[in-house]
Amino acid sequence: MSNVKVALIIALLAYVTFLPPYALAPAYPSLTPQYTYIFDVDEDGRANVTIDFKSPSPGTSWFFVPNATRWELKVIKGKIISKEIKYTKWVFYNNFTFSYIPSGGSFELKVSYFFRYASIIVTDTAMFVSPQIAFDKRSRALVLLKLPLTAIVSLDKRHCLPFVPSVSRELRKIVLRYEVSGRKLNVFRIYLLYHVPWTPLLDYVREVKVGGKVARITVKAPARYKSIAERILRAYQGAFPILANITHTTLSYVTVRFFPPTFKNLWTGGYVEPFTGGRTKVINLNPFFIRTRNGSLEQIAIHELVHQFLLAAGIYPQKILWFHEGSAEYFSITIAEKLGYVGAYYRERELKDAIKEVLIKERKRPGFIQEWGGEVGRPITHYYAVAYYVLKYLADHYGGLRYYSRFYSLIREKRVIISDQNSLVYFLSKAAGKDLYPLFKEWGFKVSRVLSAFPSIPPPKAPLA
Repeated sequence: MSNVKVALIIALLAYVTFLPPYALAPAYPSLTPQYTYIFDVDEDGRANVTIDFKSPSPGTSWFFVPNATRWELKVIKGKIISKEIKYTKWVFYNNFTFSYIPSGGSFELKVSYFFRYASIIVTDTAMFVSPQIAFDKRSRALVLLKLPLTAIVSLDKRHCLPFVPSVSRELRKIVLRYEVSGRKLNVFRIYLLYHVPWTPLLDYVREVKVGGKVARITVKAPARYKSIAERILRAYQGAFPILANITHTTLSYVTVRFFPPTFKNLWTGGYVEPFTGGRTKVINLNPFFIRTRNGSLEQIAIHELVHQFLLAAGIYPQKILWFHEGSAEYFSITIAEKLGYVGAYYRERELKDAIKEVLIKERKRPGFIQEWGGEVGRPITHYYAVAYYVLKYLADHYGGLRYYSRFYSLIREKRVIISDQNSLVYFLSKAAGKDLYPLFKEWGFKVSRVLSAFPSIPPPKAPLA
């Protein structure tokens, strides 16, 4: 190689080495197709969603679109030559597959829709959970989450999943930016826990008359969720008379409070705590479940209401939590189905699938549920499912809801409090007209026969101050 050529190569290398970064960028657009997801969220958690797809070359691609929400498709540039919508295992999403050709060197389409509950906001806490993001892994994705300027965002892994974004500001928005390679991850959701200015919980009240007595039902919820609160009130209006007839008791009042979902409790539908004495407690309800199947939130709310009625009737759960939870599942599903809530059917199917897994595939005896949550690694759904199985088995064999009405009539007549398995099985047997101790022993429950039950302290009239 001549000295002149060597000098030219050295000079060229030196030139390239000291070029500014922008000078190294290619003068042509990337050949990789790109999906841009924009979630523009307002102060009430509602979002306008835009999915933009661009490609410089012809091809075939796919992405998820909602199947329970109306969406609009526009081809901005180029032409779609074929398209197909396919079902997926994701309940609320379809696969939109399309083939396209560009025009003038590019192809672009946009899908847009409105997403009412993108962020669930209670008091000063907001949880954003994106719709399911899924796209062709040969593409890349840019996700832009736009929040009001009043939002307070903490950029760490405790508040952001599955990525920590970069942040910038527009005129009226905070913009969180996520860049994702489809070859690394092409099916995911964006989760963000952030804070907003505090807003109060308002009282939404309805009275229910049962047997000449009036029960006052109060739902404490943000004004933005008034329609959800009214749905809970309607569900309770339907469930109250049924539960009163089953348990032979009633409640003077019930209070439901919406709680803010976080990463720790996102999939907790509701809870009542603590279980102490016979006092009715505040029912805590997670409004995030408004995003699940229609009627699921109502079934969860009725589940928690069952706990209140059982406490008032004298069923204390400390040592027989399985009976409380099994009753809450069985009664709430049965009542919710009677009231026409579709979500109850899906909950029932979920529990039946778990029952098959535990009792048939594993050949497990039901009695393991008496140590509630005691097996490390066993999903909590298994406990709920098998508790539901026990309650439903007894109902199917001894008279359905009428069987449990006889059971509660007996314990109310005897003025006893049921807080242990021996007394429980005694009264279940009395209501069935058959000795159930052998059955419970066969199931693996630790029970001893009692010959009679004596009056206990009177069940406190619910609620107590």
